[in-house]
Amino acid sequence: MMTSESAARHLLHLASAGDEPVPVTHMQLQKLVYYAQGWSLALRSMPLFASRIEAWPHGPVVKDLYRVFAPARARSIDPIEGCAAQDASNGELQLLDSIWRGYGRFSASYLRELTHAEAPWLDARRGLPDDAPSSVEITHESMRTYFQGLDSRACARFGITRKELDLAIAGARTGPCIPWSDFKQGLSGAMAD
Repeated sequence: MMTSESAARHLLHLASAGDEPVPVTHMQLQKLVYYAQGWSLALRSMPLFASRIEAWPHGPVVKDLYRVFAPARARSIDPIEGCAAQDASNGELQLLDSIWRGYGRFSASYLRELTHAEAPWLDARRGLPDDAPSSVEITHESMRTYFQGLDSRACARFGITRKELDLAIAGARTGPCIPWSDFKQGLSGAMAD
């Protein structure tokens, strides 16, 4: 398992790795790390890192990271703060890459509003005034449940199950791609196993 700081620094590395480096603020980085944890719990059934995530007024915050990147305040974090994660598995690196590709284009304020509309943060803040400080934890279970629900709805839109998608991805990684109709026919036997 990697650390939250290693995950954050890897996301910063991804932000600066392209042809045109993308500036990342501290708030934006906090939300990206939160999404990485949520999707790890949903798709890998395990946390990406052990650090606690709290429901602060501006969205989910990994307190351990707050101390590290707080000097940046609202400015972009210096790209030299990013580095490729050395303590990550291939699966963890693929997850972080997916998080960057999926959420990295959004501003800090957009990500804050997105998290403010989602059950894990809302449930943890229930009964608190909007601007009240809070150290209430956003639990792994609340993130797992929420992000698994998003995943199930996304698969349903395409008329497939998560198992079918996982089998298709595994097949694409290990061999030549086959037409969907052929895959779907062969899948019925594989799912019976």
